[in-house]
Amino acid sequence: LQIVKAIPAVRTLFVTLMESLQQFLNVMALMFCVFSLYALVMTTLLSHTREGFLRLGSPVHQFPADPPNFRTYGTSMYTLFRIVQSDEWHYIMHDIMVAEPYCTPAPPGGQIGDCGISFTGAVVLLMSFKLLAEYMLLNLFIGT
Repeated sequence: LQIVKAIPAVRTLFVTLMESLQQFLNVMALMFCVFSLYALVMTTLLSHTREGFLRLGSPVHQFPADPPNFRTYGTSMYTLFRIVQSDEWHYIMHDIMVAEPYCTPAPPGGQIGDCGISFTGAVVLLMSFKLLAEYMLLNLFIGT
């Protein structure tokens, strides 16, 4: 703390950091709410989706821990974080569009099949998340 008081340039940086901390926390809280909302939607819609060949839970691809999928809330948050980083998110989008004959559709009896969602649904869902999350990240670094 003595260096902050002694050097005016460091003091200016410190004061600016403290003043922008509130806006930073507001944007982070908003990002957490959006991530949580999309994680719940993705878990509800895609938790039973068949593991894809490209990325979604694929044993072919070597991952350090858990492959990206939407089976639980935690893995959905992890997968959404990877999507925001643009870590080959288009492969994940192709994997959630899995359709017959590569999956088992839901039989007429209320049971759950392992097919994904439609092309339009996948594009709208992932693109809306990606655009919203990237806009918030841009606001985090430029707007605060």
